Amino acid sequence: MEKAKLGVLLIHGWTGSTTMMKPLVEPIQALGLPLRIPTLSGHEQLSIDAFKGVTWQQWVQDGVKALEDLLTEAEKVVIVGHSMGGMIALVLAADHPDKVDSVVTAGTPGRMSTPFAPGNRLHWLFKLIWWLVPKVNKGAKNYADPALAALDESPDVVPTYTVKQLFDFIKVQDSYLPRVKAPLLILQSRKDSAAVPESAIMLLEETGTAEDQKCILWFNQTDHGMFLDVEAEQVISSVVDFLSERLSVQDQSVS
Repeated sequence: MEKAKLGVLLIHGWTGSTTMMKPLVEPIQALGLPLRIPTLSGHEQLSIDAFKGVTWQQWVQDGVKALEDLLTEAEKVVIVGHSMGGMIALVLAADHPDKVDSVVTAGTPGRMSTPFAPGNRLHWLFKLIWWLVPKVNKGAKNYADPALAALDESPDVVPTYTVKQLFDFIKVQDSYLPRVKAPLLILQSRKDSAAVPESAIMLLEETGTAEDQKCILWFNQTDHGMFLDVEAEQVISSVVDFLSERLSVQDQSVS
């Protein structure tokens, strides 16, 4: 069977689920593109016990496996990642430039708002005491419309070890962002309460993608859960438009 020119890999975020990405499935299928939407290791049951012992490197490997699987049906892949899923997408683009056509990140944290995250004022304290605190409450879910939080299956309480994995992943961004050369669309809300809005500027400036091949698309109302929140229709439409553009580029390269 002839392969499709492009496939789409959807990667959910830290302690999230595929539910966060499913609003994209039908529009992508309408474009006739094969897709994969894997569940990251430890996220199958969204429970404290399931997360224990799972490293950020395993999450990246989950992305690699899904990419390789999708390449059995597509010549190249567009990766769409929400939050930490965008970090995984960028690692894959850096490590597999011949396989990744382009990347879309949504609310991906170059920096996080919590004071305990890398680069923030209390990260030193987190490094000292994380192993003494077995679990943490993540607090309120990040939605401009609180009613939409009911759609979000992510757990309220997670192991502190799992928080450390996210923080450790953030710390290695300098090792892969400059190696990203693929076309890049950065989706970011000015009201994101998890990933600071300046994260988008950091990704724009630190990725190695040519200036005319990367851009930020700003949103003004949604919070972090961009594919489910109040501007979901516009966010999803922006992804579909980008995919259509990438298909057009592939068609032109063939002709």
